[in-house]
Amino acid sequence: MSDHVSVGKNVQEEKLPDCMAFVKIMTGEQFIYDICTQDGQLQYLLPANKRVFSRLAELDPLYVRFFDILDSEDNGLLHYGKRFYEDFDRQRDILLQFLWEKAGWRPLWKE
Repeated sequence: MSDHVSVGKNVQEEKLPDCMAFVKIMTGEQFIYDICTQDGQLQYLLPANKRVFSRLAELDPLYVRFFDILDSEDNGLLHYGKRFYEDFDRQRDILLQFLWEKAGWRPLWKE
């Protein structure tokens, strides 16, 4: 799964229509739905295309809750740098304390 697709800046002009067709397939609602329901079984992936959530909720109402969490104004993005894991391990206690006390973040498993 991906929530970002791009075409390289040096793509050959004759290949550009093929690249754009591939991007359209990858971001299409049906393709994403098919990935999330591989072999007729829910994979419990979180699709980047919001329209897919309602279709998945027909198979499992848990997707309504997933969508509510993802669509919340309190939700945000975390961007990880290339040294995230090294830095996190080194400063784990400080980072978790900040998340818990300053940002109001509570891990889902403690609810």
